[in-house]
Amino acid sequence: MAAATEGTIEVKMEEGLAPEAVGAKPSSRASIVVEHAVTDRAHDELEKKKDVLKAHQQHGTLEARTVSDAVTGGGKASNPDAADQLGLDILAGFRRKVFAILLLQCAVIWGLAAGIARIPFIKDRNMLDYSKEKREFYMDCGIAGGVFVLSVISLAVVSRYRYRWSRSLIALSIFTVIISTFLGIVCGPNILLGLALALGGTFLVALPTCVRFKDRMIEVFPVAMLVAVSMLIIGFGGWLTVTPHIEARWAAPCLLLNAVGMMWLGYEMDWICSRLNPDEYLLPICLVWSEILTTVVVVTVMVMASDYSSCQPGDCLSGCGTYCHCDCWLYANGDSSKKQHFRNMNKIKEAEGRTAPAQQSMQEETMAP
Repeated sequence: MAAATEGTIEVKMEEGLAPEAVGAKPSSRASIVVEHAVTDRAHDELEKKKDVLKAHQQHGTLEARTVSDAVTGGGKASNPDAADQLGLDILAGFRRKVFAILLLQCAVIWGLAAGIARIPFIKDRNMLDYSKEKREFYMDCGIAGGVFVLSVISLAVVSRYRYRWSRSLIALSIFTVIISTFLGIVCGPNILLGLALALGGTFLVALPTCVRFKDRMIEVFPVAMLVAVSMLIIGFGGWLTVTPHIEARWAAPCLLLNAVGMMWLGYEMDWICSRLNPDEYLLPICLVWSEILTTVVVVTVMVMASDYSSCQPGDCLSGCGTYCHCDCWLYANGDSSKKQHFRNMNKIKEAEGRTAPAQQSMQEETMAP
C-alpha cells in the first residue's frame, strides 16, 4: 500500500541522538526511512527540519514521504522503497506503466480532440476569434473557461482516487473526455498536428528509457533533451512547409513550450522514480497534466494579450505579437516614460479638439450658397 495509507509515527528529536520511531509497527515505511536516513548528514538535516516534523506529528500527517523530504529537501535517494531503489526490473515496470498510460491517453485525446474540432457547429463558431464582436467573444471565453475548470476538477478527482484502480480509471476517463473537448474547441482542427508532435516525441522518449540493458538503464532526461531538440526542428520545419497559414504568435510559443515540456517530462520522470513507490504510477500522470494545463493557460493569455492589445502604451509593456516597447523608464529628474506618454496623449487630444471646430467651419462655408 502507498505511504499515504499508512499509520503515522512519532519522531522524537533529542540533542545528540538520532531520530527514532516511537510506536511504529515494524513494517512501517516511515520507520524504515528513518533507519535508512540515520547518518551524520541526515541527522543534521533532520535537526534543521525538527519544527516541520513536529508540526506534521501534531496534525497526524507524519508519513514516510514527509520524513524523506525532511532528510533531503525532497531530493533523490531518500526513499528506500522508491522505484529506482528496488532493482531494474521494478524501475522498468514503473516507467512502462507510466508511459503506457500517458501514450494511450494522448492517443485517445488526439482522436477525440481532432473529431470534436471538426464538428460543424464548433468549426463554424471559430472559438476565440479576435474578429468577433465583444459579446460573442466573451461568450466563447466563458465556454472555454468553463470546460477548462471542469478539466481541472476532474484531474483533482483522479489524483484523489489514484490508489483505487476502479475509481481512478473512471475519473481518468472522464478527465480524458473533458480535456479533449477543451483542446478541440480552443485549438481547432490544428490540434491534430500539435498533439501528433507531442505524441510522437513522448513515444521516442519512452522507447529507449523503458528498456533494460543488462545491468543498467538510461536516464530519461538525456533522451528527452535529444528528442525535444529534434521535435523542435521538425515542428518548425513542418509549420513553415505544411501549415504556413498558422500565425507565428500561435505556432512559435506552442513549439517552444512543447520542447521545454518534453525536457521537463524527462527530468520529472527521473525525479519521481527516485521518490515514488512502484504503486504510485498514476501520480506522474496527474503531475504531467497539471503542468500541461498551466502551459495552455500561459500560452493563451500571452497570445491574447498581444492579439487584443491588452497591454497598451502607458502600461509597463506594449506591442503586438511580441512586446517590442517598454514604458517603464524612470529618469533622474523625477520624470518617467509613462508620464511622458500621458502628456503626449493629452497634447494629441488638445490638437484634435482645436482642429475639429476649424474643420466644421470650413465645411459650413463650403456648403453655404
